Amino acid sequence: MGSKLKKERRRSRSSSREHKKKRKRSESTDESSASSGDFQKKLQDHRKEKREQKKVDKERRKEVETPEEKRARRLAKKLKKQEKRKQQVDDGYLPPSVPYTNLNNPFNDPKLSDTFVWKKKLDTEGRGDIKKKDLERETKDRVRKNLYEMEELKRNRDARLAAREDYDMIKRDQEKAMYGDWDKTEADFQLQQAKVRSQLRIEQNRAKPIDLLIRYIDYKDEPTEVDKTGDKEFELEDPFKYIRNLTIDDYEDLFEDIKVCRKIDGIKNADFWEDIITIASDELRRAKTSKKEAPTQVVQGDIEKVYKVCK
Repeated sequence: MGSKLKKERRRSRSSSREHKKKRKRSESTDESSASSGDFQKKLQDHRKEKREQKKVDKERRKEVETPEEKRARRLAKKLKKQEKRKQQVDDGYLPPSVPYTNLNNPFNDPKLSDTFVWKKKLDTEGRGDIKKKDLERETKDRVRKNLYEMEELKRNRDARLAAREDYDMIKRDQEKAMYGDWDKTEADFQLQQAKVRSQLRIEQNRAKPIDLLIRYIDYKDEPTEVDKTGDKEFELEDPFKYIRNLTIDDYEDLFEDIKVCRKIDGIKNADFWEDIITIASDELRRAKTSKKEAPTQVVQGDIEKVYKVCK
């Protein structure tokens, strides 16, 4: 009996302790909820007071502002509204890199930036109940991925073009290094052939003015010279003598021959050829003038007959 009483006393004491703990816990919970409610109420009151104070300050600023400040404030407000309206119009799945908007696109589509919903396809795929926000997000991701792939292809194409240009440049440099002396050799060959043709015409007594000028250039350093082929000696004369009293056709042929010689010689003997061209041009002008002023043979014959009759 005594042991049973002891056990019952222990149970009653433990139950009373637990009851006290629960009561304290509930009291603390009530106190915390009450304090939280007071804090939220104070926070709301503070926000309300702050809004009212902000409104009062705004009205006070409006009362003391100048007309210029008032216009500036209204203009800023208007620009802000326009920017917000534009952002609402342009907002869609099209990225900034695409220069199309709802109001400016080649398709005349006022809903270009709106997400297209293919209802039947979504139902077939079992996604008919998908949210609009999720569908817009998927569309944006897909468009962004496609644009990224396009940019990647463009970069690869530019890289290939740059590599091809580098390859062509290296190839040209190699060819230039390999055949660099070919132009000079070709020019020397052409010059030598021109001299040979000129020498042949001189030997056959059908020399042209350009032949005599070329011979003068070759032997101008000494008064007389024996040609390497064994020709007879000749006396150098004034080169201007070779280009006087020629026909108009001869002067025109001379100019063409000088162009060829200058192309072969380059800057060599440039001053000499300039002087020859100057004098030949003057002689050609005189020849053309004398041809216009000189009477024809028929007219000259008539003039002589008139003089004979007068005598």
